[in-house]
Amino acid sequence: MRTRAPTPSATPAELLPHKETRPNHATAPRWAALLPLLPAALVALAGLALRVEQYLHGRSLWFDEALLALNVIHRPLRRLLAEPLAYQQGAPPGFLTAQRLVVVLFGGSERTLRLVPFLGGCLALVVFARLAHRVLSRPAALLATTLAAFSPFLVYYTAESKQYSTDVLFTVVILDLAVALLLRRPRPLHACALGMAGAVGVVCSHSAALVAGGASLVLLTVYLARRDWRAVGWVAAGSSIWLATFTAEYFLLLRGLATNRALLAYWRAGFAPRPLAPGSLLAWLGTASLRVLGNSLGLSLLGVAAATCLAGVLAVGRRRVALAALLLAPLLLVVAAAVARKYPLDGRLTLFLVPMVLLLLAASVDVLAGATGGWVRVGALAAGLLVAVVAVQPVSRTLRAFPHPIDVTETLPLLEAVRAQWEPGDRIAVETSAEPAYRYYAARLGLDAAPVVVVLRARPCGGPPVAPQLVTARRVWFVLSVWPHSSFAPTALGSPLVADAQPQEQADLAQFQLAGRALRVERAPGAAVWLFQMTPAALGAPDTSDPPCHQLAWVKPMALPNR
Repeated sequence: MRTRAPTPSATPAELLPHKETRPNHATAPRWAALLPLLPAALVALAGLALRVEQYLHGRSLWFDEALLALNVIHRPLRRLLAEPLAYQQGAPPGFLTAQRLVVVLFGGSERTLRLVPFLGGCLALVVFARLAHRVLSRPAALLATTLAAFSPFLVYYTAESKQYSTDVLFTVVILDLAVALLLRRPRPLHACALGMAGAVGVVCSHSAALVAGGASLVLLTVYLARRDWRAVGWVAAGSSIWLATFTAEYFLLLRGLATNRALLAYWRAGFAPRPLAPGSLLAWLGTASLRVLGNSLGLSLLGVAAATCLAGVLAVGRRRVALAALLLAPLLLVVAAAVARKYPLDGRLTLFLVPMVLLLLAASVDVLAGATGGWVRVGALAAGLLVAVVAVQPVSRTLRAFPHPIDVTETLPLLEAVRAQWEPGDRIAVETSAEPAYRYYAARLGLDAAPVVVVLRARPCGGPPVAPQLVTARRVWFVLSVWPHSSFAPTALGSPLVADAQPQEQADLAQFQLAGRALRVERAPGAAVWLFQMTPAALGAPDTSDPPCHQLAWVKPMALPNR
């Protein structure tokens, strides 16, 4: 008897979603089908609450945020898109457009500048929960949603006026659409939706091109292997939408950013070493991968975390090979981009990889549970405990920060204290790393728009400790950022002792101490402001400290982006 061959558009077994017992709609109420999703929904709501709290906290803009904010506030949209950003900044044109529109409509406050990233971060969590339930078993999907909801970096960057949370949003949106295309009978509308999402993504996120590229490659490979030529044509047509958009954007707007020497030097640790050699390349790749696990996810036991991710690859690949390839493809493309020195595999620019890594971590529960034979519950419990041990540090950091949201450089309350205690004839000196935030807040608070900007520089011994033009005033307020900055170990407030200062703060203050007397200090997490009574007689006195000798020297102030 002849059997009928399957049609080319039939879904292969490894792409079918896992079978689940569904309620009989003839006897069970409609809401009963939603009950299994209730735990994930509650976890997602808790994650959204953390993000809302961090956003409403309204912390001060820190160095990196302030640099981009000064561009968005002081430049019209045309110049934001057509010219290189000031202060060696880079951001996607779609993100800049959204930021500028929000500023024009609602003003340039901290919450306004963070509105787009906040909405992007919250929506990313919702879409990620949906994606996890498409890709993983229900217990693993709940675990993945929990890890995403309580990820300290996903929570933090939801309230940062940079594009990193929107990078995560477009990552999960593109992956979700690609997974849906794999698990359904392919249709033109689905392929078009993926292409349009990729087109919007590459305009609003630099990393979206890597995710869309990986998704398109995997989809084309799957349908070519199945000889489903109609689906190949649809996917190719959808992919051409985002690819054409990215090509035009690159040559019109991004080519200069990709060759910016200052940015390439800043992110050099994220690029493969030159000249390329197998040994050095593998060593760099291993180090960079562990940095991603530690810096972008905050995981502990990095070796165990990496092994757990590999187990997750096996778990996803055992049931759906194409889905495992879909999760791995962006990882491989970002490595290739780092080798080509086009996209660094380092720091906050790898935040878009977090959803894939969390899915693989959670998927390890399935493979470890299956390895125990009949003791599935025991294996699942053991696997869950293993993932919990790996993730306990980042989750605990997020929970500790819940009553006290994360702060970085709290410059605003210090400058408000300066304004409240200001006397005629006072001057302000601003250390270079504090200058961007000072520039942002000075206009709002009515402070000196032309402060003296200072930096600690080496000099020949025997000269004055402080450049004379810095101390012509009777009193000088010295504003500086304190590094490293962390809300988990805030500095003491209100202590007037130089000995209590951070090491870098001590180095700067030592020069002022030779030319004046400290009257008071105000401190906040990541920042400090000192009030000095200057002594004119000490201006010409040589610095008698042991070499190396330094001088607190005047430097050229930042120029605000002109209109």
